[in-house]
Amino acid sequence: MITAVCVAAVFIKFVIFIDRLKSQSLADVNRQGFYSNIRCHQRLRLAAGYRASSSSIGGIFDRIHPGSGGKNKCWSPNHFANTADTLIRQTGCQVCLSSGPADGPLAEEVSHLMTENATLLPQLPLRQFASFMATCNAYLGNDSGPTHLSAALGLPTVALFGPTNPHIWSPRGPKVHIVASPDTHINNISPTYVIKTLTPFLSQS
Repeated sequence: MITAVCVAAVFIKFVIFIDRLKSQSLADVNRQGFYSNIRCHQRLRLAAGYRASSSSIGGIFDRIHPGSGGKNKCWSPNHFANTADTLIRQTGCQVCLSSGPADGPLAEEVSHLMTENATLLPQLPLRQFASFMATCNAYLGNDSGPTHLSAALGLPTVALFGPTNPHIWSPRGPKVHIVASPDTHINNISPTYVIKTLTPFLSQS
């Protein structure tokens, strides 16, 4: 009973946070000095419910978060790098790699394995992390907190599942696409299938 109450309290706080994020203006974020550290910041528009067309922001952005709370839940850096490179070449999108306090080296490894250019984001507080996420056109990640955040923001979200049960732990939302390994080994998920799932959200046409 206590656990259920705690979970409900956290969820309520999260909903309030998302609601406030939707009303936050780009000027508010600029005053925090956030976008001064982000390449192509002049192209970005903030707001979960306020999406500009690709022609007005000057590009299509894909957010990739390769980390998770457990190593066995993480798709391999090689798979992430291959997927990101292919998406850039096929769609012309710009890839942003993000990380949390515990998985920064993983994002750096993906960046080093890539042959195309990607933006490696700095470590960010939750509000700024979510604010930048809200400007992206699509998201790719493992079973992790940021993946649930992406779904809550209404982004097209491709969530990769290996050992954990997506029927229990997957994020919810009309734009959530679950890609689950048939044998619980996450690295058996094909990059080709992930690319095929993400491409429609990143097409320039």
